[in-house]
Parts: sequence; structure tokens; C-alpha cells
Amino acid sequence: MKDRLLFFDTETTTGWYDVMTITEVVEFGWVLTEGMTVIEQGQSFISSIIPINSYTEKLIEISNDMIAGAPELHDYLGVLAKKTEATILIGHNTQFDLRVIEENLTRRGHTLTPWYEEFSQRAYLDTMHLFGKVMPNAPDRKLKTAMSYAGLDPEIKKHRALPDSQFTKDVFFWLWPRLSDMYQATSVGDFVAAWKGKKRNREQLTLL
Repeated sequence: MKDRLLFFDTETTTGWYDVMTITEVVEFGWVLTEGMTVIEQGQSFISSIIPINSYTEKLIEISNDMIAGAPELHDYLGVLAKKTEATILIGHNTQFDLRVIEENLTRRGHTLTPWYEEFSQRAYLDTMHLFGKVMPNAPDRKLKTAMSYAGLDPEIKKHRALPDSQFTKDVFFWLWPRLSDMYQATSVGDFVAAWKGKKRNREQLTLL
């Protein structure tokens, strides 16, 4: 497997998606791999037009003071998108992250930029659904649960973007031999084609 993969995660002002609430990205973390080798990784606070609520501040341990003066999402993600062009995106509850990213950029008029047009068309996978496929009898599909099945200590998980990106990577590489056998895929690109659109229209957006 030599695919270039971009594992990513966001932390947000609310921690969940609600159509009645503006949700802003406040931290973005990522791990770039070629095959199973980590090439580069990074994390940044992201500025927000609304404050982090008190519940979320305790959950993710990010305060409003910490994001003051941080880069805006379109600046940080724009550089990263160009650096990682044509990678396959992988997250846990990926649609939540992608939807919040799109809405953040839309509010600021940055969805028509060439880099976002390319980024928004990339193939993506969601370890939440992949874990459910491999372990249908697991009690839930939370990242902590998937970590425990993958032999990782779930107690070390925190709601922070870079560590969660790293854990998502570890879970995916634990899942990969099983998924490869199930779908007779020798590359992640081949698997994406077999998996077929998982799942841009899914409405199951939960805090994990």
C-alpha cells in the first residue's frame, strides 16, 4: 500500500452539529502518511467568530484566550490542502468535520477558491463506519471503543485534534488488513472504489 493518506480531526466551539447553532473550528490536526509511514504531522489553533462554550472548553481543554490571534481556517487549511493535494481523507465521524469546515468557509466566502474545490472533491473514508463494518457487535463506534479493539489504551484519548488524528491513523491501520481481505483491495484507492461513497449524505453526526 503506497497511497498518500491525510488523517485529520477538528475541535469545535460546540463539539456537535446542530443546524440551529453556529459551530466554528477552533483546532485542526492532521497526519500525512505514504502507505503506513508518517511523512509529516501538525496542529494549529484556529480563530473563531464565536466563543467556545463553557462545556466544550472543559471537554477539549481549549480556552478562548488560547485561540486569540490564531490563523483563520482558510489560511491554515489552504496551505495544508495544497501541500497534500490528491490525498485520500480519513477521519472518525468524517462528515461532521467536513460539514463544519464547509460551513466555516462558506460564512467567510472562501468555498470558491481553487484549493477548496479540489479539497472538497477528494475521496474520504470514515473509521467510525469502517469499524462498524469490521466489528458489527461492538457496543458503539466511538473512537475510544475502536482504540480498545485495536490494542490502544482508550484512557489516553483526549478531545484534541492531533492526538485524535494519530489515534484514527492507528485504528485505520489496524482495520486495514481486515478491510483489504473483505473487499479484495490491495490499495486504499482500490478500497475507496469498492466501498462506494461512504457516506456524504449520512445524517448520523454525533460527538465521539
